[in-house]
Amino acid sequence: FRSEVIYQLDKALEESKSYLKNPIILAYEPTWAIGAAEAAPIERIEQVISALHAHAKEIGLSKYSIIYGGSANPELVNQLSTSIDGLFLGRFAHDPKSVLKVLNEFIQQFQISNVS
Repeated sequence: FRSEVIYQLDKALEESKSYLKNPIILAYEPTWAIGAAEAAPIERIEQVISALHAHAKEIGLSKYSIIYGGSANPELVNQLSTSIDGLFLGRFAHDPKSVLKVLNEFIQQFQISNVS
């Protein structure tokens, strides 16, 4: 699965080398996890994110962020290491309390003042 993600990234970037000088957001979302009850196993997410970080350095990306989606829920932030820069929430964003919980988890993880 890691090689597939790297292949997809390379295909997406082959059209332009402007990514080398402009900030870019890399989003990882396994297709089978879209709309699923649970996110992918934490170990799998972290393996792919780690591979994306390594490959980004290998191809010369200097300004990039990595976000994760795929049944990303409010508890996911605390389960993942600081290897991700954000989440896209899908259906969990429909509930303001879930969004607030995710925001507060990021704030806590990065030691910023809480929002309410």
